[in-house]
Amino acid sequence: MSQPDNLDLLTANQLANDIEAESITLAKERGENGEVDEEFFKELLKRVEKNSAVFKLDPTTSLLPDKASCQLTSANGLGKINITTGTNTNPEFYVAVSTTQPIPGYAKPYGTLDGVQAYVSRLVLGRLFVVTTKGTSGCIFTTTEAVKASVGSGLGTWINV
Repeated sequence: MSQPDNLDLLTANQLANDIEAESITLAKERGENGEVDEEFFKELLKRVEKNSAVFKLDPTTSLLPDKASCQLTSANGLGKINITTGTNTNPEFYVAVSTTQPIPGYAKPYGTLDGVQAYVSRLVLGRLFVVTTKGTSGCIFTTTEAVKASVGSGLGTWINV
């Protein structure tokens, strides 16, 4: 199994930048009271898929078909994104984000979530976004609630449980 390289981290950063820009634009369009709810997240994904250079590089990559339920929990001092996909694979991703209680979220996986991937975490509109990527697979995760969290980038591991 190959490791992510610098290109994967650059791709995750680019995707995080695109998400941040589209989030701010969408929030302005919805007005000050626009909520970051499931509808917001779905519209955000549509815009990112349409406008992000990351997805223009590989037109077979799609964000839209499935929806996964997920939450950010804590495991041994690390954040852990738990995704329930509705299939036999329920991947977990370990990321350097501290949390002491489960935080519900939305996730959009694409490709195969397995092994080590580069990640970037950002606070956008008070929500924590975590973008993972390796080649043509990855995941976009956001908390449904505003949080205070440290952000950064690095490598994390998807484990199917």
